[in-house]
Amino acid sequence: MNQSKHLSKLAKDEGGQWDKQPDLRRYFVAAIPTEAVQDQTNELKQELGRDYDCQPVWNSPPHVTLLPPFERSPDHISRLEHWLPEVIATVPKFELQFKGLGAFPKHVLFVDVVRSPALMGLQNELDLAFEEYEAPYEYSQRPDKRRKYQDFSPHMTLARCRAKPKGDKNPFDAIWAKLCDHPFEATSPIEKITLLEYINRQWKVYGEYPLS
Repeated sequence: MNQSKHLSKLAKDEGGQWDKQPDLRRYFVAAIPTEAVQDQTNELKQELGRDYDCQPVWNSPPHVTLLPPFERSPDHISRLEHWLPEVIATVPKFELQFKGLGAFPKHVLFVDVVRSPALMGLQNELDLAFEEYEAPYEYSQRPDKRRKYQDFSPHMTLARCRAKPKGDKNPFDAIWAKLCDHPFEATSPIEKITLLEYINRQWKVYGEYPLS
């Protein structure tokens, strides 16, 4: 049985298990750079928290999100653990390139990521697989926040602007004016992808899956 037929059979075989609302937990899939790049990123986060009116993001390791957060029952996460390594089994290892800073106005500051064919191709493979094997199931994504994977914008989040009392000016513009030319350059081999789970307000590594 080829991979596509095998995975489709898995989806059909397990479909009857979704009759009742399960206890949902949140997961996402990411590429996590080397410790050296993580340390470089965390040093910049510390600088942002110390010198600027923004809130560094510390509840997850520095990463590039490949599939944004979705919800699954712990009893059914085995479905994703089954198809995920099969889908990426032939995807070769590659290198992530980080260059400069970017922002999503007026809230998020991030390290920009070069959109290489290898990175974009990997995300597309995961996107298509998720839509086929996960999204059709009632509890595989938050019903109030359906995700749009088509607009993939690779980045590594650094910080968010702090919420201000009503009437105060958003500090984002002033912060970004100072940081838009801030240097950041790094490369990291990516030899695996990581599944993270949200536990006690922290994203923890749940599983790691090697690339070809």
